[in-house]
Amino acid sequence: MARPDGLEPRSIQVLEDGPGNWVKDIFGFVRQRQNDRDRPGYETSESYKARARDTITWVWLDDIGLVDRPGQYIRTKQEKLRGLNLLRDYVQSVARRLGEIT
Repeated sequence: MARPDGLEPRSIQVLEDGPGNWVKDIFGFVRQRQNDRDRPGYETSESYKARARDTITWVWLDDIGLVDRPGQYIRTKQEKLRGLNLLRDYVQSVARRLGEIT
């Protein structure tokens, strides 16, 4: 799926406000390496490259209700809120797994 035009804007805010640094790529968003030695969750380049990337795909964002399809389907407020909560939970779980938060 290409980057959707109808992405819920609050989903970007969830990624910006949450732990870690998420950047857009062609498949969705990918989490960058935490490279500050003084912060929890520090990863060397080698350890970052050795593990599977944490990715949030456009397809998953669509599946959880964060993508409108103008002219086809507009998500309800409840669908969007549910999707935002799922996204927030996922971002937090990745940070917990990486040791950035407890």
